[in-house]
Amino acid sequence: MVEDAQIKLKKTLDKVKMLTQANIVEVRSFASPADKVKLVAMGCCFLLLDDKQVPGYLNKKGIDDYWDIAKKHVFAKPGDLFVTLTDEEKGYDKTSIDPKKIRAVKERCRKLPDLWNEKEMQKSSDANYCLFLWVEAMVTFYDVYESTKPVR
Repeated sequence: MVEDAQIKLKKTLDKVKMLTQANIVEVRSFASPADKVKLVAMGCCFLLLDDKQVPGYLNKKGIDDYWDIAKKHVFAKPGDLFVTLTDEEKGYDKTSIDPKKIRAVKERCRKLPDLWNEKEMQKSSDANYCLFLWVEAMVTFYDVYESTKPVR
């Protein structure tokens, strides 16, 4: 189970590494993006931000609220975001994700299956698709990591 999850995570992160800083700048430049772009931005906010950066960020109402937050806090420094998403040593610490963040993705992003699915995200920009894959990979990793804690 863990080995399968690690293989899937590596394959997904290899796809995410196709993301470029220019792709991130492109997403940030969208004035009125499609809802699926806003939804992925919301998922990124849930995982990448904390209350120190944006007080009450997990309690915002809709995806439009998160688009503005993402532009200001997640996509503001494309180089830093690129490292966070792609560098396994200096990047995102997937072994200590706050369960509230995972719950937010599951309850708010995944509750819109018409938008939040790989087939639909492949139709959007390459950057949005890569960001979607990263969010999903972190949630999947978290689930496997938590379920195997008693065995480790």
